[in-house]
Amino acid sequence: KYRRKFAEIFLALHVERYFTKEQILGAYLNKMYFGKVQGQNLYGIEAAARGYFGVPAKELNLAQAAYLVGMLQSPAMYDPNDPEGLSRGIDRMRYVLESMRKLGKISEEEYREALNYDIAGNLKSDLPELISNRYQILTEEILEEAAEALASQELKKLGQDPEQVRRNAPAEWKALVQQKRDFLNTAGVGIYTTIDLDLYDAFQDVAQTAVKYFPDAKVVVSTKDAQGKEVRKEIPSVQQFAAVLIDNRTGAVLAEIPNRKPPTVDPTYEKRYLSFARNQPYSPGSSIKPILAYGPALEEGGLPGIDSPVEDTPVVLPDGQKGEHVVYNYNLSPYKGLMTARQALWESRNPPAVRLFHQVGMERAFSYAEAAGISTITPEDKRESQVAAIGGLREGTTLYELTGAYTVFPNQGLGKKPYIVERITDAAGRELYRHEEEVRQVFSPETAYMVTDALRGVVMNGTASALGAKLRSTYGDVPVAGKTGTSEKDQDLWFIGYTPTFTLGVWSGYDIRNKDQPKATSLKRDGTRFDHLSPWFTLYQKTVQFIPELNPQGKSFPRPNTLVTVSICLPSGKLPSETCQKAVGKVPKVEIISGLFPRNRVPTERDDRVVEARLVVVGGKEYRARDDTPDDLVLKEVRVKRDPLQIPKRVRMDISPYPTDWKNHLPE
Repeated sequence: KYRRKFAEIFLALHVERYFTKEQILGAYLNKMYFGKVQGQNLYGIEAAARGYFGVPAKELNLAQAAYLVGMLQSPAMYDPNDPEGLSRGIDRMRYVLESMRKLGKISEEEYREALNYDIAGNLKSDLPELISNRYQILTEEILEEAAEALASQELKKLGQDPEQVRRNAPAEWKALVQQKRDFLNTAGVGIYTTIDLDLYDAFQDVAQTAVKYFPDAKVVVSTKDAQGKEVRKEIPSVQQFAAVLIDNRTGAVLAEIPNRKPPTVDPTYEKRYLSFARNQPYSPGSSIKPILAYGPALEEGGLPGIDSPVEDTPVVLPDGQKGEHVVYNYNLSPYKGLMTARQALWESRNPPAVRLFHQVGMERAFSYAEAAGISTITPEDKRESQVAAIGGLREGTTLYELTGAYTVFPNQGLGKKPYIVERITDAAGRELYRHEEEVRQVFSPETAYMVTDALRGVVMNGTASALGAKLRSTYGDVPVAGKTGTSEKDQDLWFIGYTPTFTLGVWSGYDIRNKDQPKATSLKRDGTRFDHLSPWFTLYQKTVQFIPELNPQGKSFPRPNTLVTVSICLPSGKLPSETCQKAVGKVPKVEIISGLFPRNRVPTERDDRVVEARLVVVGGKEYRARDDTPDDLVLKEVRVKRDPLQIPKRVRMDISPYPTDWKNHLPE
C-alpha cells in the first residue's frame, strides 16, 4: 500500500509540472461521477448540469454550481431526487457557499442570493430517454461482459491467462474489470451485441403474459436490525422465470429472460439488477445428467454405447453424518431394475446416473462439466458431492452456463463459449475489441450424437413427451432433443432443449427460499406441478418466427459414420447367445435389441448373463441347486446373472429395495 501512495504523490507532482490548476480542475470536473438520474450514470459536470437542472454547465447559476460541487464527496448521499439526500445536499451547498464567501470568491450579496435559491423547485432533466432505461438488466450484463472482455484482452497481451487470474487472484481481476467498466462508462465507446432486440422483447412478453405462475409465497428469513442483532422476519417470495437462447453455430446469445419481475430483496444477497438467467445458481436436478454422467461415461468407455444396460437398483453411498445415503428415484418411484442407458435417460432414473458418475470418477466427470463451461463447481464438490450427477452441487449451476454447456451436443462435441458482446469501438469508431470464437473439444462426435439420440427420446417418449406432442402437432417431425430437471422438493424446474440450430434453456423457481419451509416455495401444489414446458414451446415458436433461418424443420443432427447399429442381448449388452435367443419373450427383461455403438466399441463376445439354471425351492424361495442335488428335486429354468443388490441398512417402508424385475435374477 505504501508503494501505491508514493506512486500517487509522484503522479500528483508530475501532473502539476505540466498542467495549470485550472486545467487540472477542469479535467477533474469533466471526469468525476455525479450520481444517477433516470437510470443514467452522470459522469462530468456537463452531464450533471443537464441531468439535475436541465441546463448546460455554462448556464448554471451559483447555487446550482455549489450544489453540484458539494455532491462530489458522495453523490448518492446528496442525491437531490431523494428527499433526505436533498436536505443533506442543501446543507452541503451552504457549506460550499460559506467557504467561497470567506475566501472572497463571492460577495455578500451573491452569497445571500444563492442561499435563497429554490433548488428543489428547479430540479429537472433534459437527458434523452436511453435504451438502457428500458433494458436495465440487459445493459448491466452487456457492460459487465464488455469490461471482462477488455480485461481478458489486456491480460492476454501481457502473456497471462485470464482464467488463472480470475481464479487465483480474484481481487486483482475484480479491480481490472472495474477499471475497464469505468472506461466504458466515460469514454464514449460503442458496444455491439448479439441480441436480437425484437426477439428479446417478444421473450419478455411471453414471461409476462403467457406463463401461469403460482401465487407469491411468504418466507421467514434471518437478518440483522440497526443494532446488529439477528432477527427473523417474514418477507414475500416471488416465483421467477428465466430463459436463455443461444445460436449453436457461434455461441451468440440471441435473447433471454432475466426474470419475471424485479426480485424480492433478500438479506443474504442484495443485487440491484439480479438476473436469474445469469448470476443466480440453483440445483440443476436431473438436467445435469448428460453433462456429468452419460456424456463422460460414453466418452470414457465405461458405457460402451447408449443402449448398453444399466441397473435401476438402490445405490448406497457412505455418509459421515447419517452412516449411509441411499439414492432414490423422483417421488420414490419403484426401482425398475435392468434397462438400457437410453431408457434410464428417457425416464430420468437416478441410480443409473449416480453409478455412471462414480464409475467415471468424480474428479474426471467434473472435468468434463468444466470443459463444457460450468464454472460453479467448487473444490468441496470435487471431494464430497457424491450425488452431483442428479443435481447435488454446493452452489448449483446458472441457466446461462448450463444452456451453454448443452450446445456441445448439437455441435458434435465442440464447446463454444456463449457471448453477448460482438465488438467494441472507441469514440472515433476504431475497433478496440472483436469477439474471437473459443472452441474446445469436450466430447467426441460419437458421444455427442449418442447423447442427442437419447435426449430426442426424452422429448418423444420421456419426461418431456408433452412438449413433443405439441411440437409434432404444430410442426410435424422436427429434430428437438432435451432434458428436464427437478431439484429436491420441487424447488426448481429446468428444461434445456436444443435443435441443430439453437439451444434454449428455461428455469423457474421462487427467488427467496427457506430450507425449513420447502412447501411454501414448492413448484408442485395439490398434486399439480408448474408447467415449464409450455413456455419453452412458446419461446420456440417466437424464435423461429423472428429468426426464420433458425427453423430446424428439414434439418437433422449429423450422425458420425463411425457409429454402427448392432443386435445385442439386453442383460449384458453383448452379442446374443443361443440361450438369450431362446429366453426372449419367456424371461422378463431378456430382449434382443438394436444397440448404437462407436465402431471401435462394438461388442464381440456372446452374452453370458442369460443362463440355464438348476434351482430348488425352499420355503417359497429359490436357491441354486448343489451339484449333487437329485434331478427330481431340481427345477431347470432360465435366469439372469445380476449385479449384487445393495440393500440399505435402514429399509424404508414406503419403497422396496428390490426392483420390479428381481424375480428373473439368478439366486445365490
